[in-house]
Amino acid sequence: MSLLSLHPDEPPARRVERHALVRAHNQTIVLDTFLRGVALSRVDVADATGLSRPTVNLIVDELERLGLLVRIGSRTGGVGRSAAVYRVNRLAGVVVAVDINEQRVRATLTDLDGTVEGEQDIPLPERGHLLRSVAALVSDLESSAHVGPDAVRVTVVGSPGAQDPLTGRLTLTENVPELTGVRLAAELSALLGRDVMSDMDVYLAAVGEHRYGCAQDVNTFGVLWVSGGIGLGMLVNGAPMRGAHGSAGEVGYLPLGADPFASRSRRRGSLEEAAGAAAMRTAARRLRGQHSTTLSARAGAIDILDAAHQGDPLGLAVVEEEARLLALAIFSVCLTLDPGVMVLGGDVGSHPVLKEPVQRYLDGLSPFAIEIRSSTLGTDATLLGSQAVGHDLLVGRLLASLSA
Repeated sequence: MSLLSLHPDEPPARRVERHALVRAHNQTIVLDTFLRGVALSRVDVADATGLSRPTVNLIVDELERLGLLVRIGSRTGGVGRSAAVYRVNRLAGVVVAVDINEQRVRATLTDLDGTVEGEQDIPLPERGHLLRSVAALVSDLESSAHVGPDAVRVTVVGSPGAQDPLTGRLTLTENVPELTGVRLAAELSALLGRDVMSDMDVYLAAVGEHRYGCAQDVNTFGVLWVSGGIGLGMLVNGAPMRGAHGSAGEVGYLPLGADPFASRSRRRGSLEEAAGAAAMRTAARRLRGQHSTTLSARAGAIDILDAAHQGDPLGLAVVEEEARLLALAIFSVCLTLDPGVMVLGGDVGSHPVLKEPVQRYLDGLSPFAIEIRSSTLGTDATLLGSQAVGHDLLVGRLLASLSA
């Protein structure tokens, strides 16, 4: 008996339509069961899904014929014939995930199980070479993993900037200027010869935290990404909030910390000017004469955070200024969107020394509870989110091919 029952009194055309729906639904259940298991027999699948054994037999036969399942042996029971055991054919489809940021380009290749089969990265190329370098990186990755281009069913790219939902063009890409005005998905699709999906890096980071990181228990939350730039990725009931122009989350432009009418703030945003990684170095130079320190004059943002974690007075003073600005930004967001949970991400934001002072300042600001969490994925969040989105698309396309 199927989990979706048929209705014998329906008109024939409607009955055919419903039968196709039932078939597709049952195929989804069976494939999903194999994706969650290691090695399963047909009896295992029937027991796990509640589907009848004849239904499971038909679906397993079809999945094996299409190359989505492979038989890996048999299991003998106490009485009767041995049972064939199957697992997902992990290379029936693979996902390429790419993360472009202000320092590097990273790419991974994952199989149908979500296992990483290959990973490569390069420094951010010189201006004028970015897109071709990304395409070459992807091609090299596929070659080194011995995967042909035809096996790559989904390619997902995350990048800084806002992506216009109508044109696909990127704006607000000050940290990677070469991306300004670029139709990233379309141009990489042309270079690679296949469809490419692109999305804002902070949205993908939020997906990563929701799937694998510290936000698995919540469906509405934000990730405040603090690195060279500052951005916000929001999931509302599990779905990214992008806004009418694809620029929801560009909180680096909040009028906090620096003159919002200054030309630099117009380009990068007031908050980013005051609280990005470069601003922390500037704050350390400004405060140096007021606090003792072991930090060198050339210390970077992570050095400052590490020193603060060890109790360095100058580092702690910079962290207090940084935490106050981040708390103001989070409070501004929470007054309108009320996510309840805010994750601090990025190489600066996820540093453990920031969570306590940001929470302290927020507690002094907010009349309602706002929980601060430090990212458990750090700078991997965007890439992992790209993998998660890619895997969901891959499974959806495979299932769609079953019912075609």
